[in-house]
Amino acid sequence: MSFDIFLQRFDGPLTDADKVALNAIIRSFAPASGRAFSRFETADGGADVYGEDDLANGMMINHAQGTLIWDVIVRIAQAGRFAIMPVGCPTCLTDPALAATLPSEIASDTRVVSTGRDLLAVITHS
Repeated sequence: MSFDIFLQRFDGPLTDADKVALNAIIRSFAPASGRAFSRFETADGGADVYGEDDLANGMMINHAQGTLIWDVIVRIAQAGRFAIMPVGCPTCLTDPALAATLPSEIASDTRVVSTGRDLLAVITHS
């Protein structure tokens, strides 16, 4: 899918533990990580990723291909406590408690996801 998916944290800055967990996930899919642009590769596709060099400001993902990339997105969101905001779709959260941290403009239409399959279902049904 070529549309944009934004990951952003609303409940405060990333901790050192968050950064370690996020970097471990990112490095497993983009060995040359730490750049403004990377390509995440999975066994059945991947995605273009922007902003992993400054995770405090979140990330943007597009050109997602295959099914495994959706699990990667959910894992990153879980590790960083990011909201997943696919353009034109409800905001997706991996922890329902994060709904209280969202700006009112996006808090009214959220879904809780725990797998890539859940996330893809929200996107395809929007």
